[in-house]
Amino acid sequence: SHNFIAREVVTSLNLEVIITKDFSVGLRNGSKCSSNGVCRNLHVKLGPYTIVLNAFVWELGGMDLILGVEWRATHGRTTLD
Repeated sequence: SHNFIAREVVTSLNLEVIITKDFSVGLRNGSKCSSNGVCRNLHVKLGPYTIVLNAFVWELGGMDLILGVEWRATHGRTTLD
């Protein structure tokens, strides 16, 4: 799926959030969560690499960032089951 960034990280780093229409994601337990903001062109440093991505702002419950299939697809063919 998409990339997600924790609302707490967005606030602490004072990142710009672009308001979008509501975006819902179905969770494994059957519930749904929604967001209406995205951070565009984030520069994220992973060891010696810097990646640029868009990430929906979300309550992530202790995680800072979730990299989804959208990010993986930038590195070649991605196949999902």
